[in-house]
Amino acid sequence: MITSQEGIDLIKEFEGFSAKAYICPAGKATIGYGHVVLPSEKHLLTGSITNEEAERLLKSDLEIAESALNSTKWNKSGGNVLQGLTRRREAEKFLFERGC
Repeated sequence: MITSQEGIDLIKEFEGFSAKAYICPAGKATIGYGHVVLPSEKHLLTGSITNEEAERLLKSDLEIAESALNSTKWNKSGGNVLQGLTRRREAEKFLFERGC
């Protein structure tokens, strides 16, 4: 699954753009279109970014989310694969791909 430009535009509309880092309602340093600043990105806390840089961060974040949707790796508890979680992840992926 790859997020379309239409999907990216929808996310951008709801997230809004911030060129400078701010603290989101969850208490996380955030910049651009809802990108949570990682410990390795401390330089983002003091500067500003462009719309283009923010979209690159958003696309990078989406790749991580898409990867999770395209796998059933989130099917473990206590290090053990649970058949129920495997079935659930497969069902979630099916529903997501159908647009439900």
